[in-house]
Amino acid sequence: MAAAQRRDRRTNEASLLQRGASVAVLVVALRIGLANLAPISDCDEVYNYWEPVHFLRFGTGMQTWEYAPQYALRTYAYLVPVAMISKAYDLLLSVLPTPLLSLLGRTLSQTVTTGIKPLQFNMVRATLAAMMALSELNLHKAISDKISPSVANWFLIASVSSAGMFHAAPAYLPSSHVMSCWMCSVAAQIRGNDTEAIVLGLVAVLGFGWPFSAVLFVTTGVCAVMKAAGFVGMSRSSKIEAKRNGAKSSSSLDVAAIIKLLLRTALHAAVIQSVVMAIDYVHYGKIVSPTLNIFIYNTKGQGDELYGIEPLSYYIKNIFLNLNFVSVLGIVALPVVGVKALVQNRQANDSTFSAKMLLLLPMYIWLAIVAPRPHKEERFLFPIYPMLCVGAALVVDEVALFASELVERFVPSSPWNTQKMKQGITIAALIPIVLISVSRSAALVANYSSPLKAYSRLHEHMTTVRDGPITVCVGGEWYRYPSSFQLPPYANLAFIKSSFGGQLPQPFTEYGSKEQSRSLQKGKFNDMNEEEMDRYVDIQSCAYVVELVHEVGKVSSSGEGHIPEGLQYMKKAGIKNWREVARYPYLDV
Repeated sequence: MAAAQRRDRRTNEASLLQRGASVAVLVVALRIGLANLAPISDCDEVYNYWEPVHFLRFGTGMQTWEYAPQYALRTYAYLVPVAMISKAYDLLLSVLPTPLLSLLGRTLSQTVTTGIKPLQFNMVRATLAAMMALSELNLHKAISDKISPSVANWFLIASVSSAGMFHAAPAYLPSSHVMSCWMCSVAAQIRGNDTEAIVLGLVAVLGFGWPFSAVLFVTTGVCAVMKAAGFVGMSRSSKIEAKRNGAKSSSSLDVAAIIKLLLRTALHAAVIQSVVMAIDYVHYGKIVSPTLNIFIYNTKGQGDELYGIEPLSYYIKNIFLNLNFVSVLGIVALPVVGVKALVQNRQANDSTFSAKMLLLLPMYIWLAIVAPRPHKEERFLFPIYPMLCVGAALVVDEVALFASELVERFVPSSPWNTQKMKQGITIAALIPIVLISVSRSAALVANYSSPLKAYSRLHEHMTTVRDGPITVCVGGEWYRYPSSFQLPPYANLAFIKSSFGGQLPQPFTEYGSKEQSRSLQKGKFNDMNEEEMDRYVDIQSCAYVVELVHEVGKVSSSGEGHIPEGLQYMKKAGIKNWREVARYPYLDV
């Protein structure tokens, strides 16, 4: 009998492991497969991250003022790992036979005929998406072990299907990787590993050049200190039993544990910051802390506001578009969890309640700080996407349980038991959420992926008609440029004057962000987003022009119906000298 039970238990465990492995493979495969279908929606991703990486890899690229030595607002520590991944893929692609290259290209939405650089770009984006998938699975496992397998499953479904995570997963932005670090950090802390949780938080804050993310890890630090002090870690029944037995904590030991924790954290921070500053010293040629510089710039007043201000409704619309009803459910999660704890008179396991607080509280702290800021960006919301998904999972699980218990109480003859009824209610709630999310992602691909398609076609065209140095020009469409990875080595980007009146990037010199570059660059940089006229070239210098052209009788999203500047310049220069190479539809609303 005992041997048979052990055999059945091993069989069940093996079955669970197989199902878990299958889910993990499916999630990673989905993230990789969808990575290069997602449009690049933020020009900061291109000019502040992909372009400097292209410079590190190939010696060319567009430089923003943040990388100028006199400002030094961006850390190279965030760029070097991705440049190394790109280099590793370069070496791999150089030894792969053509059939395998073709298969890889088709898998990553890239034809081999368009060159190795675009394929590298797609492979790196797929790698970033795979890393996000692993973070999601890590958090899923922690929630399953500590809170509930059903909550963990609903979280994963909401996260994997959401439109917000669809384009955040492959994005090369600090906010995306802060989100990934937060998921791994909170998963570690839920499991009881405070040291790992704190180190991951330090990497996110110090290593990615986005110091504002520190507020996401406030709860991490507070929880670690409370554990060291002895306030967190025992269940309520254990605390009552200890008090009944007259056990007393030693305040000196508590203080010693806190001091030890703080010293260990300071040591980890010093090591991480030293590595970051060493990398920046190599690339800036001087001792500098871009993390500190960007913090000072954005907090001194009207720094980020130079790049546009938006009302609070901007965030409300974006959250709902990217997460639909998950956002509504996620926002109300804390009150739901709190009310349940009060109703149950705090009889629930303290560690489970603490885990829920670790998962939810950072979202409210982040929104309280970010939402009132005049300058708003969609990417600033990325870090709270998994928190909203967890919150929605908790709410759906609790409401489904409550509803099923009510049905069972008032309809005792129901053929369904509480568990089956709960599953049915949850599935009925999640199906429309998933369908709306998938529809939103499909709409993004259908309506906004034409810039990636156009530059891929342009790359292919230029490789077939190569005739020396080629200048590709953009006017008002400068912010949809997908990076120099989409151009052959003998091509470069240039700007023609458009209605945009802010500061545009200029090419890196061979010295990159070092002081010597200032004497070689033709143009100046400023930190006030003031237009620099030296950025523009004449249409006669352009071999290709990429423009957004509206249909006859249609107007742009800004209400302007005039002919794009690029076409105006072509007309003046002699429109017959130009011909259309490719055209792709784009929804401009």
